[in-house]
Amino acid sequence: IASSLVRQWSDPHSLLALILQLQGDYSNAAAEYQQTLELSPGADSARLGLHDLLEFLGRHPEFELETGKVRSAAQKLVDLEPDDYAGRWMLGRTLAADGEEAQAIEQFRNALELNSQQPEIAAELALLLVTTEQTELRDAQEAIKLAQAACEAMEYTHIEHLKTLATAQAEAGEYAAATTSLRRALHLAQISENEHEIRRLSSQIDRYANR
Repeated sequence: IASSLVRQWSDPHSLLALILQLQGDYSNAAAEYQQTLELSPGADSARLGLHDLLEFLGRHPEFELETGKVRSAAQKLVDLEPDDYAGRWMLGRTLAADGEEAQAIEQFRNALELNSQQPEIAAELALLLVTTEQTELRDAQEAIKLAQAACEAMEYTHIEHLKTLATAQAEAGEYAAATTSLRRALHLAQISENEHEIRRLSSQIDRYANR
């Protein structure tokens, strides 16, 4: 098995990227994949490895990353593969983290067009559309549609998607609907006995109920 891996990942940067990824050092893993692609743009194993890594990170926003490294790697992948949704997804996230929200929204939309089966992208775009500080970019109605689609795809079993839907509904002034969405999220939190989430959701429900 070891010799097989070495043959498959013969480039030292790609091999190091794989090792770093297995160690949970995702930012530096992305940087090493990028280095391989800088030296050998046709390196299919590096492109596939970077795609898989970025897709994984897209589904796990809880990881702390070095935004600059991940953004640079995502940009490289998009430059080489414009139709790579994972590259555009993580490019959008890192652009948003850097405050470049208009560009982030564009990349999220591109990613969603390339892969409409990823509810995480829809939810992430929805949240940005109602939390951006650039008021001209806000669109509560589009955010509601996106968040509803994300919730439906997960059969209303994803707390964060329900919270995003509630945020979008509240932004549109639909506080009764927002309360209903939060109550669904609260029910899930109670099932999982997540006391911290239960307290946060209960407090937010009270605020919306008084509007």
